Amino acid sequence: MATRRSFTVLLMVVALAVTSLLASGNQNTRGILIEGIKTGLDLSINKGCGATYEHGEYLDITVKSQRDGYLTIFDFMPNGKVQIVFPNLYHMNNFIRGKEVYRIPGDILPFRFLIAPPDGEEILFAVVTEDDRKLVPEDYQDFSDVFPQLPKDHQKIATEVIRGIEVIPAGTWWAGALCHFNVGETEVAGNG
Repeated sequence: MATRRSFTVLLMVVALAVTSLLASGNQNTRGILIEGIKTGLDLSINKGCGATYEHGEYLDITVKSQRDGYLTIFDFMPNGKVQIVFPNLYHMNNFIRGKEVYRIPGDILPFRFLIAPPDGEEILFAVVTEDDRKLVPEDYQDFSDVFPQLPKDHQKIATEVIRGIEVIPAGTWWAGALCHFNVGETEVAGNG
């Protein structure tokens, strides 16, 4: 019995450590991405940046650029994975018009963003550039899914995105924005 209790306590400690590591990883990722924020692009979500979403809720992303350009939105998920949610296999043309509001997925795209486990902080980072450019190396992207997957860890991808921004030639217009939110299930009354 004591061994089982010790194992349970050890399992809880490991789970807390992993959760803490993922949370601190996202804070470090957010710290790296803050370097890529530049006015000219509004990025928001339906409940507001910093909000908490419960499992089963839907997420809508809204963007508005001051100028015409090419939009890329990265999603740094709580499970440690990174994907590009725009452009994607449903909408490969990432050109957007300045001063127009775009909602992703919007009414014309055949999918919705459903909030699901694991719990933790999720970060959306968007960049719009006046010329079409890749912000991460081509070999980082796996296009076998609807949303291109980036099979590197959060901090490595965040660093590569910032490097991709840093090589934009002087005089070339671009803007960047960040929005984070929390994924967490609210305890249902009566389920103790």
